[in-house]
Amino acid sequence: AIRLAPVFGTKLVSVDASEALQRRGVQRVIELEDSVAVVADNYWRAKEALRLVKTEFESSDNDDISSADIAAQFDAELESSGGSEDFELGDAGGNLELAEDQIEA
Repeated sequence: AIRLAPVFGTKLVSVDASEALQRRGVQRVIELEDSVAVVADNYWRAKEALRLVKTEFESSDNDDISSADIAAQFDAELESSGGSEDFELGDAGGNLELAEDQIEA
C-alpha cells in the first residue's frame, strides 16, 4: 500500500512508522522522495498499517486548489480570451428533458 504526496511536486518531510511496524504481517515501511509504502504479507494488512503511518509533506502554494478551482480557471480563461469551441455533438441536457422514461440513481 502506498501514500503519495497530496500535492504534485511536494516532498516527504517526516515519517513515523513505529505503530505500523508493530502490526502483524508488516515486513517493511519504505520512504521515497514523495511517498511512503508499507509492505506486508497481504494487501489488507499493508493498507491497514498505512493508516497508522504518520506522515508530513511539504506545504506548497497549491495546497488549497481543488479540481473545481482548476475547471473554473479554465472556464474563465476561455471566456476572457474569446476562446472557441472546436467540437460540439448533441444536446445531452435537452435530450434528457425530452425523454419519456428517466431513471434516477
